[in-house]
Amino acid sequence: MKAETKDDSIREHGVIDPDFGRDVLESDIPRDVLDVLLKDMTTGRNIMWMTDNYLHLESTFDVKMGPNDEIDADVISRPGNKIIRPRVDKSKEEQRKRVVGKAEVFTPSWICNAMNNLMDAAWFGLEKSPFTIEGHKSWKANKERIPFPGESGDWQTFVREVRLEITCGEAPFLVSRYDTTTGEVIDIPERIGILDRKLRVVTENVGVNDSKKWLEWAIAALKGVLGFEWQGDNLFIARENILYTILEYYKYYCHAVIDHNTLLELARIVSWNIWQMDGLKFVIPNSCHTIKLEQNPQYRQGDLFEGTPDAPRPKRQQMPLEVPCPGCAKKHILDGAEFHNGIYCKIMDWQTGEPHEFVWHYLHRDRECVAKESRERQ
Repeated sequence: MKAETKDDSIREHGVIDPDFGRDVLESDIPRDVLDVLLKDMTTGRNIMWMTDNYLHLESTFDVKMGPNDEIDADVISRPGNKIIRPRVDKSKEEQRKRVVGKAEVFTPSWICNAMNNLMDAAWFGLEKSPFTIEGHKSWKANKERIPFPGESGDWQTFVREVRLEITCGEAPFLVSRYDTTTGEVIDIPERIGILDRKLRVVTENVGVNDSKKWLEWAIAALKGVLGFEWQGDNLFIARENILYTILEYYKYYCHAVIDHNTLLELARIVSWNIWQMDGLKFVIPNSCHTIKLEQNPQYRQGDLFEGTPDAPRPKRQQMPLEVPCPGCAKKHILDGAEFHNGIYCKIMDWQTGEPHEFVWHYLHRDRECVAKESRERQ
């Protein structure tokens, strides 16, 4: 009888024991967790590839892998077939094509750190962020405990603060498991992502002796990070990176792995908060469509002799009538934000437990800004 290995035991019990490496093997993820990570929470279907980089694999796996096809869990989780890879592991030619085709350019971690520092300095009301000390294309984590004097808010407010990374790619601003441009793995104490900073604050204020309480606040932190992306492979990697960030912090500080039920809960939160969207239209990519109306019977223009014995009335001609998406037809694309006939993306309101359309946030904030500018002019 074959002895059970550690990996066999982990798979059997449906948990993940992270090894702190850069890439994630989908074959190591419990299948029900993988299904959740692939789910589009708005449509209930799987997220789509939204890139033609995988078309050449269709004959190999006998599965449709075009831009508008859903990502198949069976395909990406086959042992020994690493289909979805981080950008740094893609060939230079594939990277070049994605730059040309989708303007895909990833931000080095030192720039992500500097930009996150600007945001945190503003939140704390300081000249510099308390999290890291910046160097030349580098940084060092500030080893001192992050102070919360109370003027900007307490640590609980910071952890719950909602922050969004637009067109997030592999989510380098949200989490920093590795540098997306060099592939270098970043040690947990030196990580600089938005979620990383929240988890640092949780660890400093909750401690690690009560792992249950730590996890409760880690979940609160997770609910406060959002991101959207067009390309399905990037989106899936972003979801993996965020999920594995929680798992790695828990193992690093609490010296344990997260149980299966909590793992499913985390995956569900990640899939609601990191979603596939056309960022200019606020809808599922390519879901806007032309409306085909019933054919409209028309007479051709007649002349003075129509209807006479010498010139019989012409036959009726059928003219097809098509109407473009009302939102897409607007002169300025953002003017059509609320008029698209595509499927508007939904996110979860974690306070009420009810989903709502993300476009509402854009419209609400846009109208608030217009009203504010109007008041200032007066």
